[in-house]
Amino acid sequence: MADNEPEMQLETGNGGTGGNRPTRIGSGNLHPSDSVICCSCKLHVSSYLPVLPHMAAYVCSDCIRKKKQRAIPVSDISNKSLAPWTEDEVASINEYQRSNKFLPFVCSERHNLTAKSDGFSCPICPQFFLNWTYPWVLNSFWKQL
Repeated sequence: MADNEPEMQLETGNGGTGGNRPTRIGSGNLHPSDSVICCSCKLHVSSYLPVLPHMAAYVCSDCIRKKKQRAIPVSDISNKSLAPWTEDEVASINEYQRSNKFLPFVCSERHNLTAKSDGFSCPICPQFFLNWTYPWVLNSFWKQL
């Protein structure tokens, strides 16, 4: 186990089948809430940037410095589909956001966003607003991937 990985500990809980207490994996040493896992080196890091703007995938400053991965700025995204979106498109976006298959769109505080016809908003950060998404999220094409 690497030095920076959390130590996994077994914990017992209540209410297992047959009167036995179930076993579950505990958190061990928790990482700070401002830490994320770098998608390049796979380490918990506290200095990072999103790989893609407003997506929940991050690269650490060490990997950026070593040129293993780069953060792509919003200005480099050329395939933006701007709001307003139709009712069907909003439904597709919100289903995408709830799926566990792909990384969700997030605000700068890493909260999952919710789509409405005029764009994304954050249910926790009222000042956050995003008026674009990728075209493949709008038409449920992502379900086929």
